[in-house]
Amino acid sequence: MLVARAGVRVTLFLNGVGQLRFSRFIVAIGFFVCGSLLHAQSANEGDAIPVRVLASLNYADIPRSSVSLVIQQLGAAQPLVSLNSKVARNPASTAKILTTYTALETLTPAFVWRTEVYLEGELQDGVLRGDLGVKGFGDPLMLLEDFWKFLRELRRKGVRRIEGDLVLDDSYFAPINEDMSAFDNQPARTYNLPPNALLVNFQTVRFVFNDTESGMDIYMDPTLPNLRIENRLRARRGACGGYNAGIAIQVRNTPQRDLVAIDGLHPTGCQDYSLSRTVLQPDSYFYGLFKSLWEEMGGEITGTYRSETLSIRENEDPFMTWWSKPFREVLTSTNKFSNNTMTRNLLLTIAAETKSVPATTDDGIAAITEFLDSRGMDTTNLHLDNGSGLSREVRVDAQLLVDTLVDSYKSPNAAEFIASLPINGIDGTMRFRTRGESSEGMGHIKTGRLDDVVSLAGIFQSQEGIRYALAFIINHKDAHRGIGVDIGDVLLDWLYYYEQGDDI
Repeated sequence: MLVARAGVRVTLFLNGVGQLRFSRFIVAIGFFVCGSLLHAQSANEGDAIPVRVLASLNYADIPRSSVSLVIQQLGAAQPLVSLNSKVARNPASTAKILTTYTALETLTPAFVWRTEVYLEGELQDGVLRGDLGVKGFGDPLMLLEDFWKFLRELRRKGVRRIEGDLVLDDSYFAPINEDMSAFDNQPARTYNLPPNALLVNFQTVRFVFNDTESGMDIYMDPTLPNLRIENRLRARRGACGGYNAGIAIQVRNTPQRDLVAIDGLHPTGCQDYSLSRTVLQPDSYFYGLFKSLWEEMGGEITGTYRSETLSIRENEDPFMTWWSKPFREVLTSTNKFSNNTMTRNLLLTIAAETKSVPATTDDGIAAITEFLDSRGMDTTNLHLDNGSGLSREVRVDAQLLVDTLVDSYKSPNAAEFIASLPINGIDGTMRFRTRGESSEGMGHIKTGRLDDVVSLAGIFQSQEGIRYALAFIINHKDAHRGIGVDIGDVLLDWLYYYEQGDDI
């Protein structure tokens, strides 16, 4: 159904059961209640804002003062739409645009991280009589399968039995002494994991749950010999449902975070239900995973592990060097799925490559600010906390996000950067947004959401084939509880149908 008024096209879509989507319901109600008054309000209050978006904000009781919006046609000198463009707000994960674009331009798409192995003893007939040293340089994406290949390469190089310890060196990054529960009291969630120069598999274990005759069976993948589980989970008859299917997982606050307590009532209707959590410390996780996979391959290790800086002699070559995936692949994983730990590893890599070692967060933030300044952007309102946007303190203005996107579109690396952003209705954090609508697949859009914060920033193409850079931020109580997401979808739908010359 199309409703035209004062040159503005309003499109209402029905879903499979003939009901309006909630966001379109807001638009319909807001439009007909506010009517032509919206034009007057836009004109009298100075900054331009699409009538449909303003109607949605009014309906949701979100004041214009809580919203920033900038839409600028690529190649244009001035924005098409601008509201509170220079107000400093919490952007949530759209702040990753600043970190990842700086990293791409600083490191280049083909940049790779290395992990070095040193033998601290004699290797003879497959037996290392001494310790095995491993030094990390910040690989943000060494997953389980990569670590398995890393160990296979070590076997291929002739190591079978290690008669000593693993000596783990993560000194390339300065220590991050932070409380993983400080942000939201969820210390076992992957998004709260701090960066580390020797990060493996995000320190994650996937717990799989099934009801058996002998009780609730818990399978963990990967299996870590130094992780203990307290299984107090019970079964209840019923269909699969409820928050986390009735399972409560707590990683006990032991020094090594090596005790996981699992409680609750799990429905018998759930089969192979799984939850993933971060466990252990970086060094103990590395050791546990090393020992588990190494022994599966037929290898042996007689010692345990130590964390210390390796004594590497001048001009000493490593016994083995493992190379990461190229940065262009890391970039895609970082932005598509809004990975906080990867972004923070990128921030520290920027610091190490442009400032000094050990890399610090402050140096990384300084490097990002200097890069944006060098491109002629106004960073007056920029306050980065850790580069990922997972912070109550981070601040940025919408104009800086748009300026960064415009700059990225002119870069030789434009294809890599834009392709790393989620496609609306297709993949990443935008995979369910605007799905099935005409605007599906027309944008590469980074999302952000925290308590009381919702944001969008990216490149979007209208039905006319015109591309725009946009940034949309709401900082308002309960904006994250669905309503802010719906209003963002209204904005994208409006921009898709916007035709040059139409009223805003």
